Amino acid sequence: MTMAIYPSKNIRINDDIELIQIADGFYMHQTFVNSTEFGRFSSNGLLVIKNGKAFMIDTPVTNETTAKIATYLKDSMNNCNLLERFDECSYSTIHGWTLPC
Repeated sequence: MTMAIYPSKNIRINDDIELIQIADGFYMHQTFVNSTEFGRFSSNGLLVIKNGKAFMIDTPVTNETTAKIATYLKDSMNNCNLLERFDECSYSTIHGWTLPC
C-alpha cells in the first residue's frame, strides 16, 4: 500500500487566524485569543470545502473570529459560502441542551 503525503498549504488571514490545508478541500483553522486569565492561547477546528460551500466543525472561541473566516472564504476562495458551523453550543441548541455558551 502506498500512502501519499499531501503538501500542506498555510493561509495566514491575520495574526490571529491561519488555515492549514491538510487534504484537498480540508483545512484546519487555528486561531489565537488573548485572555487576561490565561494569556494568549490557540484553538483549532476543521473546515470542509466543496463546490463553493464550506462546513465548519468546531468554531473559533469568538463569533468575531468565525465571521472573519467566513468573510475570507467568500472574498478570497471563489465566493465560497460558510453554510453551517458545528460546535458544542450549536449542537446543544439543536438538541435542547443548556451549555454556558
